[in-house]
Amino acid sequence: MENNNKNFEQVLIENDYKEYKDVHSKCKKSFSKTFYDEKGKKYIVICEQYNHSNYLDRTLPDSYSFNVQFRVYKKDKDQIINIEFSADMEENEWRTKTNLEEVELFFENMFIATKADYYELYD
Repeated sequence: MENNNKNFEQVLIENDYKEYKDVHSKCKKSFSKTFYDEKGKKYIVICEQYNHSNYLDRTLPDSYSFNVQFRVYKKDKDQIINIEFSADMEENEWRTKTNLEEVELFFENMFIATKADYYELYD
């Protein structure tokens, strides 16, 4: 899934994440990917790319924050669960990097554990 010689933004694009303009966020860039299975549309992963170098007066790698909203429709109530996942996605001197496969597996496991509903079901 991932090549260590590529920056993480390239990895996102190669794994079907689409860049979009988020007018409400102060992030550097935003990406999204919709996840489906044979039953329908499950969830959308949003990835926001940041760089905090100017705040700390030193050069830092970009950081990435992923989030998902799961729908939980129970007893005539349409409820939402927001889950955020942040990690080091590029090489750095402080911590071991996380790969995209780990992030996607985390959200898939959360979809199952929360018994979230599909956003759309196929006929």
